[in-house]
Amino acid sequence: MAQASVCTGFQPVQKDLFITRRNLPHWQIGGSTYFVTFRTKGLELSSAARKLVLDACLHFDGQRYVLWSAVVMPDHVHLLFQPREMVAQASVAQASSLCMHSQDGCATKWWSLSSILHSIKSYTANRINEMIGCTGTVWQEESFDRIVRDEGEFLEKWNYIRDNPVKKQLAESPEKWVGFYECTGKMPVPPDETQPGFLMPVAYLWTRTVKCKNPACGATVPLVKQTWLCKKDGRYVAMKMVAPKGKKEVRFKIVEVRTEKELGFDPSAFSKAGNAACPFCGTVADSDHVKAEGCVERMGQKLMAVVCTRPGTKGKVYLAADEIPNASPDEADIHRRIEKLCHKTDLTLPNERIEVNPRSMDTHRFGLTTWASLYSRRQQLTLLHFASALRILSGYKLHYPSSASADRLLAICTHIAAYHDRAADHWSTLCTWNPVGEKLQHTFARQSLPMVWDFVEANPWGGSVGDWAAIVENAENGIRAGITFGGQPAHVARGSAMELPFDDSVFDAIITDPPYYDNVSYSNLSDFFYVWLKRSIGLLYPEHFAGEATPKGKEAIAAFYRHGGDKDKSRRAYEEMMAKAFREAHRRARRDAA
Repeated sequence: MAQASVCTGFQPVQKDLFITRRNLPHWQIGGSTYFVTFRTKGLELSSAARKLVLDACLHFDGQRYVLWSAVVMPDHVHLLFQPREMVAQASVAQASSLCMHSQDGCATKWWSLSSILHSIKSYTANRINEMIGCTGTVWQEESFDRIVRDEGEFLEKWNYIRDNPVKKQLAESPEKWVGFYECTGKMPVPPDETQPGFLMPVAYLWTRTVKCKNPACGATVPLVKQTWLCKKDGRYVAMKMVAPKGKKEVRFKIVEVRTEKELGFDPSAFSKAGNAACPFCGTVADSDHVKAEGCVERMGQKLMAVVCTRPGTKGKVYLAADEIPNASPDEADIHRRIEKLCHKTDLTLPNERIEVNPRSMDTHRFGLTTWASLYSRRQQLTLLHFASALRILSGYKLHYPSSASADRLLAICTHIAAYHDRAADHWSTLCTWNPVGEKLQHTFARQSLPMVWDFVEANPWGGSVGDWAAIVENAENGIRAGITFGGQPAHVARGSAMELPFDDSVFDAIITDPPYYDNVSYSNLSDFFYVWLKRSIGLLYPEHFAGEATPKGKEAIAAFYRHGGDKDKSRRAYEEMMAKAFREAHRRARRDAA
């Protein structure tokens, strides 16, 4: 079972749930983050009283809980915090102030909501009464608490707390309100939810399918090219295709042996260039048939296997999908969730059409003509949720453009958007499985978009190559290298090499890696990333994301498909643009420049 946000379609492990009751039910899950509200009983808190309450909330921060954000308003308090865990021998009698779960005689304990709130409310009530010279009740007895389910909800509550004093017109910015606090450290990491005996899925292996062209058969034909899972000395694992008699759909069986010869079949001897033989009748589903089926949206997909890890051990565990109940996601449910999310956020799926360079791109031949069509439903939902979270952050930057933290937030949003783009590269249906490294290979193994017949769907929370944490870690390595470089920061400008906006004879050196005719479809391939950047941070950079796709009118490549298929015309256009670019560079370079 998978550790995951409930928003993405990757099923989470059930947590340990505790319920306490007074007038209102309070649901507690050990290690979770909570949004809590409690109110005064008709009392309006002064500035000094608000500061007193905030100080009390911060008193046990880092000891009994981690306080992510807080705001003390005149008549109520909002807190976003995560109770801390304690592990020790504990008796039932000690559980009154703790949320407990016992395993092997060792009690895993979290400070309970009731004990945390009682400490804050009782202390501040006494002090506030002393401050105003009264003895009455300060706080209402009950509080409202909600378990924060995922990253999107965490950001929503965080921003709700930030905006509270501003929306009430009590302060120009959150930072100017006496009684506001937010943690500047890392966001909370969900607790390890993989229970003993459970496996953590890290990848799902799929094959595309079509219906057999033999009308007397009508079986589902898998287009899988190869079924290798692991190829290492002493361990060879592959999927064996089984065609059960009387059925119309194959099954896949996991075969694991010590030598390749022991397999008894060739895992590489399946479809070739999209031509696949029907396992039931032998009729070949040739490439033309597969293209025709794809172009009328009759190409399907079948889950073959799930790649897992076992907590505390090394290596991968491979399971046949048919051995796992409900292994395939509910496509209709995920589609409804996509529609709901798009309606709520005004986001859309990236249904922009792919401008195809036939030399290096062929997905369109099989019906995959838009950028959205390169992703499974579950991948679409996941990427849209990440984009919506970035929209929330972008909204704060736009709402407070002159605040002290605006530039910093712009940098953060931009970096996270780059991670999101890298996630799109790792979470498409053009990713493949590397059986030697036992890992996912991202979409752009080279500068092209070839069709893939058996693809890999990464679990974004799986703790392996292709998950969100690994994507961020790899990107941060590059950031660290950049900030420790020690030289002068670069100035990056977007423009045309044929119209350089610089004075003459100013550069000591001009370094370029010029395009070579139509070897690489730069702007076409850039659209893969552009469509997601436009949705995540396009509002922050309207001058760069105004168009449906990247600008292509002044791109110096020999794109014959932009010249009515005339290769001579496209070659001449390319050479003219390159000549103009080199003349511009020469005019801006000093005479002794490199």
